[in-house]
Amino acid sequence: DDDEQADKYLLADEVLTAGHAGGHRIAALQVDVRDSKACATAVESIAERCGRIDILVNNAGIAIRKAPEAYSAEEWHRVIDSNLTSAFLCSQAAFPHMKRAGGGKIISIGSLLSQMGASFAVAYAASKGGLIALVPGIVTMALVFVAMALLGYPLNAGTAMVAALAIGISIDGTLRLFLRYNALCRRTSNHEEAIVAAVRKEARP
Repeated sequence: DDDEQADKYLLADEVLTAGHAGGHRIAALQVDVRDSKACATAVESIAERCGRIDILVNNAGIAIRKAPEAYSAEEWHRVIDSNLTSAFLCSQAAFPHMKRAGGGKIISIGSLLSQMGASFAVAYAASKGGLIALVPGIVTMALVFVAMALLGYPLNAGTAMVAALAIGISIDGTLRLFLRYNALCRRTSNHEEAIVAAVRKEARP
């Protein structure tokens, strides 16, 4: 409602004031994170203003509390698009900038309801469960691109598809890759060698 919107603007102003008082370079943008063009435009604006993007926090979220049978299709899509689709769109827009910068962090805020379920907020719980499945896919592909660059393979649509098919973008494959990578990191302090070795072993038939 109007009061809630006013509170959000007031909080943004307080954050800006505190940031400027502390000597930090900070800005606030109003973005419809359900819209791919709006997300891309916002990310480009931030990259242009700051020179690079080091971190993305996917924290947008809403919940509609009612029984599952009482949801309208519009309400379902509003929650899913605000909580889950927004994370994909923002991550998709930020990833190229992070890749060019040599790295970055993407943090998506989840919820215990994704594991426990909630009869009073099924769309919210489903959206947070979707984040659990989304994040490993993004991280795995990012690791694949880094390893391909270290190995000297050209990064294009064809090689990316081959890499995705070879390694398997799935939660199971992601966990296996991380476990192998962590085990190798315990044996060496060279993390670049560890990720290259882990990807090579996972990609091996």
